[in-house]
Formats: sequence, structure tokens, C-alpha cells
Amino acid sequence: MSIMEWVIWAVTETIKYYLISYGIFGCEVKKGIAKYTVFLYLVIGIPVMMVEKYDKIFFTSFWGLFFLCLFFQGQFRKKIQMIILQYIAITVVDTSLWSFMFLLKNNMGWNSDILTMTSEIEGTLFWIFIFLRSRKYRNSIKQLWEELPVKYYILIVSILLGIGFISADTFAVVNGEMTEKMGQIAYVICNIVLILVIIGCIIFAKSMYSKQQLQIEKKYNQINLDVQKKYYARIQEKILGLREFRHDVNKHIRVLRTLCQQGEIDSIRNYVEDLDGIMRETKIVYTGNQIVDGFINQLYEKFEGNHTYELEVSGRLPERLPLSDVETGILFGNAIDNAMEALEKCKDSGMFKMQIQRYQDTLFVEICNTAPEKEGELLETEKLDKRNHGIGTKNMRTVVQKNKGEIEWSQAKGIFTVKITLVL
Repeated sequence: MSIMEWVIWAVTETIKYYLISYGIFGCEVKKGIAKYTVFLYLVIGIPVMMVEKYDKIFFTSFWGLFFLCLFFQGQFRKKIQMIILQYIAITVVDTSLWSFMFLLKNNMGWNSDILTMTSEIEGTLFWIFIFLRSRKYRNSIKQLWEELPVKYYILIVSILLGIGFISADTFAVVNGEMTEKMGQIAYVICNIVLILVIIGCIIFAKSMYSKQQLQIEKKYNQINLDVQKKYYARIQEKILGLREFRHDVNKHIRVLRTLCQQGEIDSIRNYVEDLDGIMRETKIVYTGNQIVDGFINQLYEKFEGNHTYELEVSGRLPERLPLSDVETGILFGNAIDNAMEALEKCKDSGMFKMQIQRYQDTLFVEICNTAPEKEGELLETEKLDKRNHGIGTKNMRTVVQKNKGEIEWSQAKGIFTVKITLVL
């Protein structure tokens, strides 16, 4: 290897490891100047590369390990796992590019130096493209990597090794290093490896989907639990207030009788309005489902003290819904939370109505609320962090479709409506 080849390799390989470690896996660079001592390894490598008898593969292979350990923060165990993944991934890409470039070598009249330089540069451009496409997911990938179980890591490495075997076999065929018999054997092995890789990808995708579903269930179970705690605490407050009101009801009657005898109509009106306010504060809404009651009463607690807001719930849900507790929280929790957010934007007045009807084995639920008119897509979130918001409606649709129901959103004349149909 000439000095020029060594320099090209060192620069491009360092860029690759940096892009993957920092840009994709989210590793943080160490502070201070001590980290730059790692580049002495490359300086030492110059005389090593000049020795023809020395096998350079070990020296070049360890560069990624030294660079990752000395240049970036993190646990040593995670760094070892990461460098194995990076080394295999970079090797697979480089081998594939070498195979492609070797086919062009004879037609283009390139020598080995041009072939090496072109392949290394193309490999670097490939990882730059991957970095640019994945940088917005950097934090998510970092979190996923930190929480990745060992069995999933082994599965990913196995898949990459399988792809690497196919890539290496392709390079050997293109380079003319295989006899016809060896090529036939390699063809059979490649097909077996390819099948195993596909199976591995399916297992990994299924495992990650199951993990995501568990995380969603955990999240909504916690939300449901918090809502239920607040709901029960509010019920206790309401019951206490209702007892106090009943205790004083005879006094209120005597006051009203006295005011009637005196003909104080305005005073009677004001007194009745005050009593109405007390009754509103002690009102508890029942839909027949405790989870839905929790969300509904949260909304009532926020707006019932303001007489400019019209709140109404009619009908009752059946004792058993065709939904799990998590699905109930996703469907009705998101619908009521969205209505609450819309009502908060209507500063002067607002309306919330929930109508529940049942016909034979079909349940119809309609939720209406005032909402500001919006431009663009009806269900598009207006929050700045669009990646982490706006998924509630998608989850609602998924829950309804899973249970063979229908859901529809509409808005007209400042009224936003959600219509839900479920088969019981």
C-alpha cells in the first residue's frame, strides 16, 4: 500500500466511522484535546504500511476500535458492540462497491489506484447520504440502541453477517476467484443465507413491533391509572360537597321562604343562581364506563365553572365494550383530550356534547365541540413537534378498524365532530 492509498483510506474510513457513530448512533464526542491523540495511530501506520511482508488487515481493522473508544463518550461494552456493527456494515458496503467498480475496471481502463480511490470515495458518499437521511431520527436511534436487548443485537449482527457473506461471494465471482464448481456451491449457500436473512428480518421486525405495542399499552395504562385516581378523588370531593349541601338544604329553604315573603325577587334569583352553581360543582357525569367517566369529568372540572360553556353528555355506554382498557383509553381519551384542547382555544364560549346511542348490536357515539377553523388537513396537528404529536387520531383509527368499527371526523361552521361506530 502506497502512502497515497494509506492517506485516502485513513481519511475516508475516519469519515465513515464518525458519520455512523455521531450522526446515526448519537455518540457524543469527548471534551478536551486528549481525544486527538488517537490520530497518532494513523501516523504510526505510515511506516507499517511500507513493510510489504506485514499483513495490514489487522492494523487497519483496529483503527475503528481505537477511534471509537478514544474519540467518543460511552460505555466500553456498548462501544465494542457498536464497532462490530459498524465494521461489518462498512465492509459490506465497500465490498459491494468494489464488485460494481471491478466490472467497470476493464471497460474504463482504470488502474488499481483509481479503482481504490473511486471505491473509497463512493463508500464515503454512501454514508454521507445515510447520515443526511437519518439525522432527524438521531435521538430515537440513540435511545433504541441504548435499550437494545442482547438477543436483538445478536440477531442484527447475524443478519449483517449473512448479507456480508452474499456480498463477499458476489465479489469473488466478479473477480474471477471461483471455479465453476465452487460457484455452484456458493450459489446454493447464498440462497440458504438469503432465506435466513429474510427470516431474521421478519423476526426482528415482529419483535420490534411487539415491543412498540407493549410500550403503547404501558403508556396508556399509566394514563388510564392517573385519570382514574383523579376521577375517584374528584368523586370523593363531590360526595362531600353534596353531603354539605343536603345538610344545609333546610336552611336554604327557610332563606328562600323569607325572601318570598318579603317579595325580594332579585335576591331570590341571585340566591337560586348561587345554589345552581353549588349543584354544578357537585355534579358527576356517568357514562357507564369508568375510564370514559374519568376523561369526561376532567373536561367538566376544567370548564363547568364557566357558564359560557355548554357541556352535555347523554346516553350510557354498555357495561362491556368490545375494547380493552388500553383501547378504550386510546379511543375516547384522545377524542376528549382533543375536544378539551379545542375548547381552550375558544376563549369566549364553547360547547361540548357527547351523545351515546345503541341500536341492537351496534353502538353509536358522537362527540361535538366548538373549534377554531383551521387551514390544511383536518387531522393535521398544529403543534410544532409534529413528529411526536398528531399520532392520536391514527391510533384511534387503528383501534376502531381492529374492532371492525368505523370512525369519521368532520368540521363545519365552527363545530368539530367525531362519529364512532362499534359492533358490540
